[in-house]
Amino acid sequence: MLNQLKTILTTLLCTIWCHRVTYAGLALAYGAGCFGVIEKETVAQIATALYCTMVAQRH
Repeated sequence: MLNQLKTILTTLLCTIWCHRVTYAGLALAYGAGCFGVIEKETVAQIATALYCTMVAQRH
């Protein structure tokens, strides 16, 4: 019972952490795109990579 709870909490925290990192990365990429530091195509590539990483982390 305790091990099962530990597994569930670990999975939940990992998912929350992964989402936070993904959204922070997206905010950083879009911010850099708005300030002209990187091009729109690069922002799109970063966003795609972050979403793919988030989806892959779930499985």
